[in-house]
Amino acid sequence: MNCAATASSQATPSAPAASSSTTQTPHAPHRVRKAAMAILCAVALCLASVGAVYAIERVMQVPSYTWYTDNPSASEFTIKSAADLRGLSDIVNGTAPEGIAQDSFAGKTVRQSACYISLANEEFTPIGTAAHPFEGTFVGAAGTGAAIGDIRSLTITQGLSYVGLFGYCGGDSLIKNVRLSSSSSGTTNPSSISIADEGEASVDAGSVLHDIGSVVGYTAGSIENCTSEVPVTVKSNRQATAADPLVIANVGGIAGTVVGSVSDCAYAADMTVETPSLASDTSDAVAASIGG
Repeated sequence: MNCAATASSQATPSAPAASSSTTQTPHAPHRVRKAAMAILCAVALCLASVGAVYAIERVMQVPSYTWYTDNPSASEFTIKSAADLRGLSDIVNGTAPEGIAQDSFAGKTVRQSACYISLANEEFTPIGTAAHPFEGTFVGAAGTGAAIGDIRSLTITQGLSYVGLFGYCGGDSLIKNVRLSSSSSGTTNPSSISIADEGEASVDAGSVLHDIGSVVGYTAGSIENCTSEVPVTVKSNRQATAADPLVIANVGGIAGTVVGSVSDCAYAADMTVETPSLASDTSDAVAASIGG
């Protein structure tokens, strides 16, 4: 139904208007104001849309396991979301809900099919631990023809060792085509890995912050064609002494420690190491920087 036509038909008839040969046109300032309002409305709608997308991203962080539990004996799996990636962390680390057995993914391949995955700056638990290493192949979406095959808004602040998207990878593991980007649309909070011991020196004596990177903390396997824009910051409040000289070890841009191999990787972010006697240093002399 034409609303304008209906309103016209229901209007009270009025006397015929006097004929006139003069045509009235809107003033120019009126047209300018209407155009400006249209532009402002369009901008507001865009901002609202971006905010809505980010709000949805934050909600979609509850771990998902169906991609695995539908056929745990399969040799290949596909993950499509942040929820799937968090589920992978739980399964490898042995922290998935009851009924889902721990799996190292040895001899199996996990592929990222989504053109991007946003972790929405929600704390992420690294995939793989010293007790339960990741032993499979993980293939990211970067370089697969996807417009943007990255993993966005990675945030890790917990843990003192084996920190990264992958925490600990065994000798049979392969991590390839992973791209970690700085941030997700709609947020001013960039990706970051920021690890610190907050205790007193006497309490934390003997502890070392170690094996920390953006893609992998420690690997005895291989890393291929990975890039990262995630800043890595490691801080210790412990004072190094002659008897206890090491407070931070093996911190890198792409990986903290690589016992296996790394190839065709690039790191484009800041790496910072801080101790009481070393206010700030990003040199390779302080921490091994793989791809940094």
